[in-house]
Amino acid sequence: LKSDYLDKNLFIKQLGKNPNETLTDIIINNATDGLAEALFDIAQALKNDSVNDPAIIFSHLALYMRPNFAAAQLLLGELLDRRREYSYAIEQFKAITSKSAYFLSAQLQLATSLGNDNKPDKAISLLEEVSNTKPNDYRPFVQIGDLQRSLKRWDKAISAYSKALSLIPKIQNSDWIIYYSRGIAYEQSKNWQSAEPDFLQALNLSPNQPFVMNYLGYAWAEQGINLTKANSLIVKAVKQRPRDGYIADSFIP
Repeated sequence: LKSDYLDKNLFIKQLGKNPNETLTDIIINNATDGLAEALFDIAQALKNDSVNDPAIIFSHLALYMRPNFAAAQLLLGELLDRRREYSYAIEQFKAITSKSAYFLSAQLQLATSLGNDNKPDKAISLLEEVSNTKPNDYRPFVQIGDLQRSLKRWDKAISAYSKALSLIPKIQNSDWIIYYSRGIAYEQSKNWQSAEPDFLQALNLSPNQPFVMNYLGYAWAEQGINLTKANSLIVKAVKQRPRDGYIADSFIP
């Protein structure tokens, strides 16, 4: 068990936490902890295969063997959120203390569950607190943008997404979603001049993303511009997701 200490310690270091505060999260101290870890691994594997109910059972067993096992609490909260049992999910995330290596992840997941539980303003307040303690982390700002967009507060959503993008050291292909989301906020606020470049950047990062192709194609068609390109994008989107009503409605044979 001691042999994996360096790997665990590296994990702590990467989180930017004080190792003295996080050892209880990471290190296996006895056979009971080892059994809890094994049960957690089974739960995680089941979750990855979308076998949620057995995953919940194994998460509970892991916590029975090792109370305050933060990784298992986080996993259980995510599983309960999937089942829309938001109040129970929130309890799990709140139980993870600020001394835990998993605290930041728990706070982000807590905000997600609060939003899902129709408490968006509470979620936004929590994320703003997180951003104050982790000012260089872009993830809270993405979530704030999503929540503000769901409330149709377009300017605030745009501001949050822009802040998130400014904090990303190197834009990756997976970041298409941020440009796409900000593009929607710009388009909904009647600022097509700013929306179009975001949709194009999203498409550049993820050329075959059906939601981007559909939104951009429909927006062009609605304005009567780039009609050939618009039709091509919509056709490609429909071919990828023929049963998606939102996309299929954009297509006119």
